[in-house]
Amino acid sequence: MQDGEILVIGCHSLQVIHTPGHAANHLCLMLLEDGLLFSGDHILNGSTTVVDPPDGDMSDYLNSLDLLHDACTAHQLKFILPAHGYVIGGRTTRRRRPSPGSRRTACGARPK
Repeated sequence: MQDGEILVIGCHSLQVIHTPGHAANHLCLMLLEDGLLFSGDHILNGSTTVVDPPDGDMSDYLNSLDLLHDACTAHQLKFILPAHGYVIGGRTTRRRRPSPGSRRTACGARPK
């Protein structure tokens, strides 16, 4: 997979982001329609990412964090799903129940 490549699976699009640092060939995936970032081992919840030279590089890791921040902002990503730990992000307040007419399927279409 190449940086910036978009993989279309049904009605979902995964965009590849090359994120070296933890490992030279590390990548993250953005699920564009749902505002999700699959961060792999680059961003974790509850532990620290290992950056072990020579394959890992701290400068690359920090640059990739900046790249992910920009991508999350540009694509309005709401949640980070790390390879280890719980989902990061979302609301900190109680969610309201959606009204019955506002239900949508995973691909955004209203159910019949």
